Amino acid sequence: MKKICHKRIFVFIAMFLFFFPNLLAQGSTKTVDSLKSILQRNIADSTKVDVLFLLADEIPCEDSTGKIKNLNQALELAQKEKSAQLTMKSYSKLGYVYFRCFQNYQMAIEENVLFAQVAKQNGDVLNQAEAYSAIGLNYKAMNNYAKAIEYYNLELSLKPGPEKEMAAWGNMAVIYRNVGDNSKALSCYVRSLKILDQSIISKKATSTTDSVQMAGLLIGIGAIYSSMREYEKALDNYDKALKIAAGYDAARQFVFMAKGEAYSHLKNYVNAEDQYKNALALSRSIGGTNEGAILADLAAIYLKMGNPQLALKYANDALVIDEKLNQELQLSEIYVVLAKIFAWEKEYNHAVPYLKKAIQIAGKMGALDNEQEAWQTLSTTYEAMKKPAEAFDAYKHFITLRDSLYNTDKANELTRIDLESGFARKQLADSLGQVKQSKAYEMRIQRQKLLAMSGYCGLALVVLLSFFIYRNYSQQKKANAVISKANETIREEKQVSENLLLNILPEEVAKELKVQGAVQAKMFDNVTVLFTDFVNFTAAGERFTPQELVAELHACFKAFDEILGRYPIEKIKTVGDAYLAVSGLPNPDENHATEMVKAALEIRDFMVERRNKLGNSTFEIRIGVNSGTVVAGIVGVKKFAYDIWGDTVNTAARMEQYCEKGRVNISESTHELVKDKFTIVQRGKIAVKNKGELNMYFVEG
Repeated sequence: MKKICHKRIFVFIAMFLFFFPNLLAQGSTKTVDSLKSILQRNIADSTKVDVLFLLADEIPCEDSTGKIKNLNQALELAQKEKSAQLTMKSYSKLGYVYFRCFQNYQMAIEENVLFAQVAKQNGDVLNQAEAYSAIGLNYKAMNNYAKAIEYYNLELSLKPGPEKEMAAWGNMAVIYRNVGDNSKALSCYVRSLKILDQSIISKKATSTTDSVQMAGLLIGIGAIYSSMREYEKALDNYDKALKIAAGYDAARQFVFMAKGEAYSHLKNYVNAEDQYKNALALSRSIGGTNEGAILADLAAIYLKMGNPQLALKYANDALVIDEKLNQELQLSEIYVVLAKIFAWEKEYNHAVPYLKKAIQIAGKMGALDNEQEAWQTLSTTYEAMKKPAEAFDAYKHFITLRDSLYNTDKANELTRIDLESGFARKQLADSLGQVKQSKAYEMRIQRQKLLAMSGYCGLALVVLLSFFIYRNYSQQKKANAVISKANETIREEKQVSENLLLNILPEEVAKELKVQGAVQAKMFDNVTVLFTDFVNFTAAGERFTPQELVAELHACFKAFDEILGRYPIEKIKTVGDAYLAVSGLPNPDENHATEMVKAALEIRDFMVERRNKLGNSTFEIRIGVNSGTVVAGIVGVKKFAYDIWGDTVNTAARMEQYCEKGRVNISESTHELVKDKFTIVQRGKIAVKNKGELNMYFVEG
């Protein structure tokens, strides 16, 4: 979970360094309607522009078209008034709407380029720097890190003041960290921290904002050291951040989480436990969304400490919170933790479903680290279960993801090289502008040639490295295609097996059989059983050839299957010309009797209509229904069958035997459940063999 924790840390830093501050201001508290009414009045165009700004701020992103419409109107009025300030503000706000509401980064860049041009024409350095910062942010969002760095450097070249310079260096630190250049990231954080220190010294005072920003930078530096596995240095910076952020619980929460992670890597689990518990207390006090993640971290620590019972308690607590908040990424983590706990206890059948859930969520969200860990854990779990085929399949997925992450790292390496060579080219261009004023002109020309050659060599290295990465990618792509085809074949065969199994067993029972390897017999208290039988079937069979008899049976039973398929009813089996079904299991259904009687009437009507059409070429039917308690389970190990037993089944058979042809006969217990829902004729008590006298009823419709 190390990388996930680091992502949380860098999000925290971005929040409190105010990297994009001036565009985040909220609009007026006036309602949209009142602002629109002001626009109808006879007011100056400059005032209208201000009202349009407020109106655009009030309109939510869901109506982003409305925001754009108001801002474009403001821009037209600003240009008509020839107000540079209002024009710049219009472009700035338009850029922010495209960034925030549309995620259309290219359009946002275009608006901010116009913002920068107006600022430059009017000699407004601060607004020009703000425009460059916004452009850099959009390029960063597009993962075009080279362009983002270029604009942050342009912003710094304008010397816009401590706050903006500190933010620019902080933004570049995040970029370098994203591409894995920890050394450059650390250098940028240190530059940002130095600017903040100097600003505090010059002001001779420290504000709350200064303290929070300094804590954020120290946390960032600590996270970089942690990425470099220099955990002692990371802890030193975290402790400094903790002292500075003494009055800010949100920042302290992240510090305690980061310290817990560092101690965990150092295998100092007792200290890690203390830090996570501190973070948990703060998370609960401020009502944040990190409680589930912290509980998951604690569960992982307790498992490492050899206490699976306590680990399971914290993991289940985390699961409840993350499911309630629908924290999908954190759910994928906690599922893996739960699986590891069950694997520790050798309860592998409980571990596998959690790992499959983790794989599904991580795959959907593109969380390759989580998905890779889940596949690896699933492979070792199947291996422990002595299921080599499944273990190998999971291991193939793990290897594919591992190679994908390897290629991502290589791409990041290329990006780092591109950033470095881009910086070198910028340095070269700057020095060419100054060379004519130098007395050592010829010497510098030679130096520039050497630098140029170095650049060409660097470019050649990039091309060469790109070739090897592309070749590796091509080979991997071919291998993946083979694996994908094999996996597709396996999936198709697995689906055939799944369909066959579901054709024999109810879905819940099939799942239990696959996970447990066996099915426990269970008692169901509230079910309704249906028996059907054809009248004088043996005599009727003499009118048919064997092929005709089987064909007519198949046609009838197929129709019965289709009728029952429209209700929550499970077909149990056919025995000769008898058909047995049950409602209310394996999933309880309070309407089990009503649903079964409806289905029975449909079967009766089908057979009556078929008899009217085909005459003696088909059968007449008796249907019996009874409600009560049954035991259900699987019989045998070869050609096994799911069956039901109990007196309720026997009584349903008696209802069918003592029924008249073409009718539906129900018992006293079923009658009590459906008497208000159907037209029913009481038959009275009828003597039944081995049962005594039983009340019976015909259901008419």
